[in-house]
Amino acid sequence: MSTYAADGIGLAQVQAARGLLIHRLALSQGRVYDYRIVAPTEWNFHPDGVLAQGLKSLQADDADGLRQRAEWLINAVDPCVQYRLVLTPEN
Repeated sequence: MSTYAADGIGLAQVQAARGLLIHRLALSQGRVYDYRIVAPTEWNFHPDGVLAQGLKSLQADDADGLRQRAEWLINAVDPCVQYRLVLTPEN
């Protein structure tokens, strides 16, 4: 005879070093049938997230200075993410 935990959904969230981390799982007949994670990177690198807002506010006297400040900001927000930075002139 098998026994299993009740069916249902579990949700946990914690403030991690880089931001909010969420785990959600759904159980059915003692088995996980859905498991999802929302990592801090998804919040931080969202088009309306903290990184996009910070990049919009950066100022520098030249492209090299702007590139350096952007790289500092990107690595401060999340040093674990690989990225490619492209500077485009304002129109």
